[in-house]
Order: sequence, then C-alpha cells, then structure tokens
Amino acid sequence: MTSVDGGNGASWREARRALISVARGLQPADVVLHNGRIVNVFTNEIHTGDVAISGGQIAGVGAPGGGASVSGVSLKMIL
Repeated sequence: MTSVDGGNGASWREARRALISVARGLQPADVVLHNGRIVNVFTNEIHTGDVAISGGQIAGVGAPGGGASVSGVSLKMIL
C-alpha cells in the first residue's frame, strides 16, 4: 500500500503520537467544544459532553466540564 508521505509512514506515525498525547492529557487540544450534544449512532442516545480536537481529529470525548481527555486546553476555545 502506498502512503502519501513517500512510503515511510513517518508523518502518519507522528500525527498518531501527537493525537494520543492530547488524548492522554499530556498536550493541549487545538480546540475544545464544551457542553456539546453528542449523538451515539449505535444506541440513538444524545449525551452532553466536551469534545477535544487536535490536528482536525477527535482526540477525546468527556463529561461536561472536565476529564482527562480535555484537560489541556489551548487559547482556542469555543463555548
């Protein structure tokens, strides 16, 4: 399989490491959406919670107002 980074996978691995670091609360998220409505498409339930986004991908979903997945917040914050 050919990758977009010339075949070595280095940029993909670095992006994964960065996303995992944000998900673990070691680095701040790019954006945190607070008190959003999160739809569980498997159970048809709607929950309220925070969503951490890093590098254009969801790094974590947590309870409103905190949690390890949204512990590091940068200056970009949408309320």
